[in-house]
Amino acid sequence: MLVQSKVCKRCGRERPAEAYYRNSRCSDGLHSWCIECKQADAKRKYRALTPMQKKVLAEKAVAKYHRDIEHSRRLAREWRRRNRGAVNARAKELRPGWKKWTKAPEYRRAVALRYRKRHPDKVLAYRERYRAAFPDKYATWSRNRRARARAASGSHTVADVRHLFVLQKGRCAACDRKLARYHVDHIRAVARGGTNDRQNLQILCSPCNHAKHAKDSIVFMQERGFLL
Repeated sequence: MLVQSKVCKRCGRERPAEAYYRNSRCSDGLHSWCIECKQADAKRKYRALTPMQKKVLAEKAVAKYHRDIEHSRRLAREWRRRNRGAVNARAKELRPGWKKWTKAPEYRRAVALRYRKRHPDKVLAYRERYRAAFPDKYATWSRNRRARARAASGSHTVADVRHLFVLQKGRCAACDRKLARYHVDHIRAVARGGTNDRQNLQILCSPCNHAKHAKDSIVFMQERGFLL
């Protein structure tokens, strides 16, 4: 049965039961050190670790979180509910930084660029994982990014590409081949001044897309014997 208060064996202060972690191995159900002393000791031990040890510890924490994400999220919600005052105080402390983050896109870009320069391996690994998990989204992001780099107007979404695939009945616009995998082509190439809008897109098979490259669509089709 839990006691109402207890003397911390670390700092010697008598504190209420809420100031202690639960510990079933102790006779009174509370840890012998108060939460404040436990946290201070944990910080001291963490600062004494080497960078490699800190990295291993972080990887273990991430692996533990992903083993049962729903359980981890439930624990986080319960902690926030029990410590609502501390959460609100921390939010109030960080609010000026949030305002700066949301209202200053230049600042966000600078932070992102600094992170990419410091951690190129992490960024590359994350992109590869994202590409494997969401190939359509990654391909659309990549096309929009290349178009912006060429100062092309317009953009398109994954939904635009999927709708176009349905309109073409899943067939190549050049050779009418039934497609399992496909390429998204700009009818008028961006390199020749074409836009990146959905109206300038078509679905091609891989051989046709590579053969067309940046050619004019009419010239490309005439080379294949079509009278356009």
